[in-house]
Amino acid sequence: MENLIEKLGYFTGIIGFLLCALAGGMRVTGMFYLLNFEAITLLQAGIALMVFACMLRLYFPASAN
Repeated sequence: MENLIEKLGYFTGIIGFLLCALAGGMRVTGMFYLLNFEAITLLQAGIALMVFACMLRLYFPASAN
């Protein structure tokens, strides 16, 4: 179970970072919409995923052996 939570934390953190990078890249290039979502909405979703990943890593720390 701990292994699953750890991998979920890493996965959501990486996906959140990629979503933030995508939103930032879109704004820099002048694109403001992707699939009818504003770039700022994608940025907020990416931030939410990274915060969720941090919460998983902090509330369910891996047991030290």
